[in-house]
Amino acid sequence: MTFAKDFIKLVSGTATAQAINIAIIPILSRIYNPESFGVAAIFLSVVSVFAPVMCLRYELSIMLPKSEDEAKELFELCVIINVILTFVSMIIISIIYFNFSLFVNDKIRNCIFLIPIILFVQGLYLSFTYWFSRKSQFSSLSMASVLKPISANSIKLVAGLKGYVFGVSLLAGDISGRIIEVLYLLIDFCRGEKNNKTKFKKDNLLKLAVRYKNFPIYSSWGIFLNNLSTQIPIFLLAVYFDSKVIGFFAISMKMQMMPIEIMGNALSKVFFQRAAQIYAKNIIPSELVQQLFRKIYMIGIFPCLIIIFWGKELTVFLLGNTWETTGQFIQIMGPVSLVLFIASTLGPLYAVYEKQGIALILNIIKCVLHTIALIIGGMTNNVFIAVSLFAISSIVVRMVDIGWFLKLSKVEFKRILSDMVFYTAFSLILTCLSYYFTIKYCWTNWMIYLSLIIISSIYYYIVLFPFFRKKLLVH
Repeated sequence: MTFAKDFIKLVSGTATAQAINIAIIPILSRIYNPESFGVAAIFLSVVSVFAPVMCLRYELSIMLPKSEDEAKELFELCVIINVILTFVSMIIISIIYFNFSLFVNDKIRNCIFLIPIILFVQGLYLSFTYWFSRKSQFSSLSMASVLKPISANSIKLVAGLKGYVFGVSLLAGDISGRIIEVLYLLIDFCRGEKNNKTKFKKDNLLKLAVRYKNFPIYSSWGIFLNNLSTQIPIFLLAVYFDSKVIGFFAISMKMQMMPIEIMGNALSKVFFQRAAQIYAKNIIPSELVQQLFRKIYMIGIFPCLIIIFWGKELTVFLLGNTWETTGQFIQIMGPVSLVLFIASTLGPLYAVYEKQGIALILNIIKCVLHTIALIIGGMTNNVFIAVSLFAISSIVVRMVDIGWFLKLSKVEFKRILSDMVFYTAFSLILTCLSYYFTIKYCWTNWMIYLSLIIISSIYYYIVLFPFFRKKLLVH
C-alpha cells in the first residue's frame, strides 16, 4: 500500500469528520452563547493536558518493533498503564472535590467526576490508534473518526434545541462522541485478533517497559508540557478575562485546528509508519522528510494567507455577528496555523529517532515562553495584545521544532528554501490581488468574498500541483 493511498484513507475520514463539525458550528454558535463554550473549553483544556500521557507515551513504541508479538505486548502494556492511571485520577479528583472544591469553578465543579472517564477513553483511543496504524488498517481509523462527530454533534444539537443551552450539554456531546469512537475501534480490534490470542508474560512486559523507557521519561513529559503550553491560553485568559472571552478564543482555536486535523493528523500517522519502517533498516528517511516538507508547505501557505486577510469576514459569515472577536483572533493566529501544521506533521520524527530528550527541552522552553507572553498580555488588560504575544511565541518555538526535524533528518535547508520562497510569493501575489479588488470596488457582500476565495484557491492548486510533481521528478 502506497503512502498516498494510506493518506487518502485517513484524510477522507478526517475530512468528513471535520466537514460535519464545520457544518454544525454555525448552528451551535447560534444556539449556545460564548459563555457556554467558555465553560466547556476550560473543562476540555484540563482533559487535553492529561489525556495524552494516559499510556505514558508507550503507545508510540507500538510502531517500532520488527516483531508482531513484541508490538502486541506493548499494546497490552499501554492498556494496563491506562487502567492504573485512571484509578489514580479518580483518587485525585475525589480529593480535589471533597477538600478543595472552593477553588474549583462553580460551573465545572459537578462535572469533574467525568474527567477519569474521558481520560480512560482517550487512553484506549491512543493505544488503538497506533495499533491500527502499525497494521495499516487506516480504514478503521477513518470510520471511527467519522462516527465521533456524528454522535457528539447530534447530542449537542438535540440538547440545545430542547433548551439545555449549558456548557455541560456541550461536554456531554463531546464525551459521548469519544466513547462511540473507541467502541467502534474495540469491536474492530476484537474481530481482527480473535484468532491471534497470545499469552503475555509479566517479565516480557517489564523488559519492554525498560527497553522503551525514554517514552515515559522524556516523551510523556514532552507531550504534557506541549499540551500545557497549548492550553495555557485558556487557563491564563480565564484569570484576566471573563468566560465570554474564553469562549471566543476557544472557538478560534477549534476553527484553526480543523484544517490541521484534516491534513496534519492523517499525514502524521502515515508518515510515522513510513519513517519508522525506513529507519528500522538503519536508513535515515531524508528524502521522505524533504518531499513531505515541500508538500505540506505548498498546501499550507495559501490557506494561511486566506486566514490572515479574510479570517474575520469568514467567521462572521459562518458563526454570526456575535463572533466577530473570534474572527479577529483567527486572523492573529493565522501564521501559527502554518508552522503548527508543518511541525505537527513532522512531529513523529522525535519518536522515530528516539530523541525525546530534545523534544522535552523544547517543550519546557515553549511552556515558559507561552506563560510569559500571556502574563504580560494579561497585565495590559488587552486581550488582543495577549493573543498576539502568544502567537509570536508559538511561531518561534514551532520554527525551532521544524529546524530540528530537518537537522535530524539531514535535510539541507537551502534545498527547500527556493521552493518556500516561490510558493510564498505566488500565494501572496494571488491573495493580495483578490484583496485589492475587494477594497477598490468596496465589495462587502460575503458571497463575493467567498467566490474570490474559492476561485483563487482553485487557481492556486491547479497551477502549482503540476509544478510540484515536476519538482519531485527532478529531485
